[in-house]
Amino acid sequence: MKERIDIIKNLFPDYLIVIKVKDKIKFMGIDKKIVDNFGYLNLKNVNKLILDNLAILKKEEYDNNLYKEYYLKTRLIDIVKEIKEELV
Repeated sequence: MKERIDIIKNLFPDYLIVIKVKDKIKFMGIDKKIVDNFGYLNLKNVNKLILDNLAILKKEEYDNNLYKEYYLKTRLIDIVKEIKEELV
């Protein structure tokens, strides 16, 4: 499944990929880190692609897409965590 998600992520690079499994939602890779850092409900103006077994259920698009900003913030948080671990 991870390989399929990677392919979809390559097709939709500026989208938060939301995977619906039964009645729960799931995230993978950098999208999981973004949601862990900022919370799913706090992600406003972020393009979302909602999948159910790789079938696209819903595609939310915004003119002011903030996905790249959240992506960069998450990468910076990861870098700071790595530096902190090295110093300790």
